[in-house]
Amino acid sequence: GLGWRYRLDLERAAARIPEVPVLILHGERDTVLPPSETDVLRRKVLRGPCERVVFPRSPHVLAWAQHRRRYREVLLSFLRAAERGGGSAGGRR
Repeated sequence: GLGWRYRLDLERAAARIPEVPVLILHGERDTVLPPSETDVLRRKVLRGPCERVVFPRSPHVLAWAQHRRRYREVLLSFLRAAERGGGSAGGRR
């Protein structure tokens, strides 16, 4: 998991992050930052709407290459919703 020092830094940083829609695109097999760790970000740092999409069998940073079509669909949908002012297209996940 995330170390206690990192968690403290996240909590301090939270006060400076505006309430904006956030999209987290994550690989299921990410060992650099496992998908379970983004729950800390969602609970303690992000105050606006947050959508998290986990791509099966993908390691860190490679979801865009392994799941090109779905990655693009998710990203474009999120950006269109944000542009309309609707925040995250899919809500909190």
